[in-house]
Amino acid sequence: MTSQQQVAPPMAHKTFLGSIQKTLALGWKAYRGDGTASLCLFILFTLIICAIAAPLIAPQNPFNLAEIDLADARLAPLSASLVDGPFHLLGTDAQGRDLFSVILYGLRTSLMVAIASSVGALALGCTAGLTAAYFGGWIEAVIMRIVDIFLSLPAIFIALLSISLLGRGAENTILAILIVQWTHYARASRAAAAGELTKEYILAAQLMKLPRTRILVGHVLPNCLAPIFVILAVQLGYVIAIEASLSYLGLGLPITQPSLGSLVADGQAYLLSGAYWISLIPGFVLLILVFCANLVGDRIRLLMNPSLRRA
Repeated sequence: MTSQQQVAPPMAHKTFLGSIQKTLALGWKAYRGDGTASLCLFILFTLIICAIAAPLIAPQNPFNLAEIDLADARLAPLSASLVDGPFHLLGTDAQGRDLFSVILYGLRTSLMVAIASSVGALALGCTAGLTAAYFGGWIEAVIMRIVDIFLSLPAIFIALLSISLLGRGAENTILAILIVQWTHYARASRAAAAGELTKEYILAAQLMKLPRTRILVGHVLPNCLAPIFVILAVQLGYVIAIEASLSYLGLGLPITQPSLGSLVADGQAYLLSGAYWISLIPGFVLLILVFCANLVGDRIRLLMNPSLRRA
């Protein structure tokens, strides 16, 4: 029997589906016994569902001028419309829009930007990290030095610089946050891949002359998903906060695409005039969203780290 015949076909220890199933099983086991984490997870999922179903839940379309009347401007919570309009559970803003509807649409925009930028950063960062780990040498040195430069700068500074160069807009905001976040995924995937590339099943795949793309995507990447999922969960609240900061400063999304950050900024002029709800309620929703996302992400980090679970 030849040496080539003695080498068994390489197989990844995990698959994408297997990694996801294991993560969900660990998550269910842990959240089932933690009341605070379970409550935050429930609130987070509820907010996500409300954001997705905003056109169905919202009593008013805040972008339809035919449904808005300035006579309803700055109505207090639990107020009826002064004209032929809906009951305003959370009141109205300075333009007469139903605040509950505006918050739902703003929540939808904030989550859309956060999820899109996180997925893009994950794809770019994993590609860079796997490439650096596989090829090594000067390629790894160049990629990781770029990562170090980005990580040495404040995230909000990079985001502001990117927005100033790209301009306002949903796509540019997503790209700016992607530029901020990709380095975290690159460093984590590079570290995880470097450990996997020294194992026997990868050496067997290389001996069988499998394509590099198949080795990286089909064998190395599935075994690096655990730390990547942790970063994705932990960074979600941080990404939402960055987007809210940009929108609050008037540098993120345009007026036609309000997010929670811009809603807080729009209402701050009325804080001392009695219409505090215009800014306070969106700010409270933003606080709850970021808090629940951070706590859920921290719990997932605890689950995926055996040393932390033992502590």
